[in-house]
Amino acid sequence: LDPAYASAAFNLKEDRVSNVVKSEYGYHIIQMIGRRGEQINTRHILLKPKPSPEAREKAASSLDSLATLIRKGKITFETAALHYSADKDSRNGGGLAINPYTSSSKWKKEELDPDVSKVLAGMKENEISDPFSSIDDRQRLVFKIIKLLSRTKEHKANLQQDYQFLHDLYLQKKQEDAINKWVSEQQAKTYIHIDETYQNCNFKFKNWIK
Repeated sequence: LDPAYASAAFNLKEDRVSNVVKSEYGYHIIQMIGRRGEQINTRHILLKPKPSPEAREKAASSLDSLATLIRKGKITFETAALHYSADKDSRNGGGLAINPYTSSSKWKKEELDPDVSKVLAGMKENEISDPFSSIDDRQRLVFKIIKLLSRTKEHKANLQQDYQFLHDLYLQKKQEDAINKWVSEQQAKTYIHIDETYQNCNFKFKNWIK
């Protein structure tokens, strides 16, 4: 949950309605339906303000000026991202886009946002794009400039080109095996009671119900 939404929702009593709450997604009014322990059930009405044509033009113009400065070497892309990007998930990393599926900075074409993929298709390595609009993962209209660091032709995975990816994949498998072993050991020696309400749930780990 968005922190602002969660804070407002958890402070509500059953059937009560919140004041207007501003979150990263827009403006909400929230109603508490019910509470069970630390779990809550809410519903909300969300309004997303639409940027005016003037605001869109200003955002695109600012990014265009920034892209020009980067191309002229007046500022690096990484420094520009740190100081000017509104994307808190990437700005501290110099704007580097991390793939949530692999936790690396490499992306397959089908994993990219369609708007980003379309712009990248016509770019060369180390080129800075012109500003373009896109819809982010919070369904907000945003403006971006992007830099293509490298492009790799399709190939079979190998240690020379894909060492980090293969290393991370191996590490992830080892971690999953260790967690599975630990859970299995705890299940064998720990008393576990599953409330009837949850006994038909599809648990990630099996053997909770004996």
